[in-house]
Amino acid sequence: MQSNDKSPQIACTLGAAEHAGRMEWIADLNATALKSYRRDGHRIRLSYRPVAAAQARELVRRERQCCPFLHFSTEQEADAFAVIIDAPGELDSVVDDVFASYVRPGGQAS
Repeated sequence: MQSNDKSPQIACTLGAAEHAGRMEWIADLNATALKSYRRDGHRIRLSYRPVAAAQARELVRRERQCCPFLHFSTEQEADAFAVIIDAPGELDSVVDDVFASYVRPGGQAS
């Protein structure tokens, strides 16, 4: 019996070198623009400085391509540009590792 399940594969599609480059790009963005983040289970909210909205949108664009199993949304706030990432429940055992990729070490949780 063939399944019609169209759920995206739960895996990043980047190769090792591409992934390392992406993580460096995100770390650079966060070092200059990430104000704070808040984690709630399978959701993380990254708050960037408003001047970095274009780069944060680019983060979402790039990550949607390589990690279609994650759901990305954005919100413009008065003092920040927020990127919200929701992970599926099937990621229970690795969600901490997945979200760690999006925050800088020692970043300020709110």
